[in-house]
Order: sequence, then C-alpha cells, then structure tokens
Amino acid sequence: MKEDQPLKFLIVDDNAPMRELLRAILSPYAHCDLAFDGDEAVEAFRRGLEEGEPYDFVCLDVMMPNLDGFQALDAIRQLEEQNGRCASQGAKVLVMAATPAPEHNARVFRPGCESYCTKPITPKKLLRHVRELLGQLSELPASSGETSPA
Repeated sequence: MKEDQPLKFLIVDDNAPMRELLRAILSPYAHCDLAFDGDEAVEAFRRGLEEGEPYDFVCLDVMMPNLDGFQALDAIRQLEEQNGRCASQGAKVLVMAATPAPEHNARVFRPGCESYCTKPITPKKLLRHVRELLGQLSELPASSGETSPA
C-alpha cells in the first residue's frame, strides 16, 4: 500500500444486502469494489494487479456460487505470486462465514488467510478485524456503535 494512495478494498458476497452493509461500514475508510462470487472476485483482483492498483484488503464470504471463498482465496494468492507480490505485500484477507463450521477452521487458518469471522457482521466486529489486519490505520475508530445488519 502506497501512503499517497487511498486504500482499496474488495467486498465479495453473493448476498446483495450483505455487500451493501459491508460497503456502508467500510466506504468511509477506503474505496470499495463489490463482487458477487469468487469468479468476479478473482477477475477484479487480477485487473487491480494489472492496472497497478492492487487491493489492500478483501472481505471474502465462504459460501458462494461458482468459486467458493476458499477457491477464490487460493486463486488470489496465486495471482499475487505470479505478479511478484510476496506475502507481506499481499492483500489482507478476512474470510466470513454464516456459521462457525469446524471444517472451516482448518481451511481458513493456513497460509493465505489472515482472519476469520462469523456472521452476523456488525460495524464494531468488522472494523476490529480491519484494524487488526491493517494496523497502521489510525483513522479507523477504536470502537463503533453496535448495529444489527438489516
């Protein structure tokens, strides 16, 4: 991430109200692009790399049509590697799931994914994860009011 450029986030979820909720929470802090599924996410990520404007952060749902979140994450990490971005330069990824399935834990916490949370997503929960992953973001509030998703 270059200091003179605004942050760039990619929000990936097949549920339109969830995408809009995530964008509403994150858009005060970064430019937010939206993707419906893993295929769209990988394509957006590829374009960002090719245009020299890579994503800093990715919110990635697990259960989606076409490529699921884990497959999309693998493809994103492969694209970064092909473009010479080492792990420390890569996008920070938060994987989200509707239920805390035990099998997700083994798949999530492996190289490539930095954080995992279950839905429902609240502003406080999401911003805490973002702050933890992008620690230099002093402009992110330390706490935010809890609101339930619509």
